Amino acid sequence: MRDKMVDALAGMDVSPSILEDFPELPAKVEGLLIYGSQARGDAVPDSDLDVLALVTTPRPSTHFGAVNVSYYTREQLSTGIGTLFGAHLKRDAKVVCDKHRRLTRAVEDMGEVDTDRLLARARSNVGALYQPGAGPAKVPSRPPASGPLLAAQLPIRASHCAR
Repeated sequence: MRDKMVDALAGMDVSPSILEDFPELPAKVEGLLIYGSQARGDAVPDSDLDVLALVTTPRPSTHFGAVNVSYYTREQLSTGIGTLFGAHLKRDAKVVCDKHRRLTRAVEDMGEVDTDRLLARARSNVGALYQPGAGPAKVPSRPPASGPLLAAQLPIRASHCAR
């Protein structure tokens, strides 16, 4: 399976140096897609490869050099409906393989971002940071360079600045 996936990814212009790190995947992978900068075509030399594998039973994400593989069941993937992650998948993801079109359908179902849900979550996060009588929320002056913490801090900062 690995060689087939590497060939398909090479056809999507993923760097050969990244493909050297591509792991052998479990036999029960039903579908595979890439997302992020490699899928959008705006990768820089230090970019990694973000891979989403559709599986039937939950399993932890794995990292192999510059390749990050996140495993999702259909149920887990459905929690992305209406989220920024889901909207990014719908906009940017490139399906590499999809045995039963389940992954393709799941991505198509992602829909638009539920802004009410997003704003409620941001307000909740700001509320957790804000202590009555202690002044404004303490938001770090310098967020991490990348990663999920940066994504989590951005809505908080925007919400805090809008006050």
